[in-house]
Amino acid sequence: MRSYYAKGQLRLTGKAWQIRHKLRQWRRETDQDMLLADWIAVQTLERPGS
Repeated sequence: MRSYYAKGQLRLTGKAWQIRHKLRQWRRETDQDMLLADWIAVQTLERPGS
């Protein structure tokens, strides 16, 4: 499974169960009430070269 980040974007490639697993993993690591759009914004700001 691969994750690609761009400014305001996230692209996940892989099998459906891998993507569901990754999304659940990220949800456990962050605030349960955070929206995916908000999480992507934070991730793209933290990554250099994005």
